[in-house]
Amino acid sequence: VHTDFRKKGVASELLDSAVSLLKAEKIEKFFLEVREGNFPARSFYIKKNFAEVSVRKKYYSDGENAVVMVKEL
Repeated sequence: VHTDFRKKGVASELLDSAVSLLKAEKIEKFFLEVREGNFPARSFYIKKNFAEVSVRKKYYSDGENAVVMVKEL
């Protein structure tokens, strides 16, 4: 979410909408990757009931790792 719109519920609305669509399609798990150093995003996803399940080493072009997260739907 663009910095001008952070802390206004935009990310929550987007994620909640995506989860609703996935549930309607009978999808059981929602996976995502997030930069290991992106602590605000990781915290947000944890608050949204995602769990950190693994790390993908050097996932990004700059060599940073990605944390794989999952949410049971």
